[in-house]
Amino acid sequence: MPVKAGSNVRDPSTPEGRIVQDALATVSGQPGCQRVYFGVEEEDLSLMRWFLDWDSVDDHKKFMASE
Repeated sequence: MPVKAGSNVRDPSTPEGRIVQDALATVSGQPGCQRVYFGVEEEDLSLMRWFLDWDSVDDHKKFMASE
């Protein structure tokens, strides 16, 4: 995901960090979601990566199909 220059997505006291924390809570609360990891690339601070572990591919597909 792109990160706005100067944003601190790791700090939940910032507006951007609060958005990330809220999104993490939403995703991690989905049926079948085991874990969520995220970080900002060291080589390119304008990119954030998320990694999600699911119980099954079907759980992932159900999440992707949801609003």
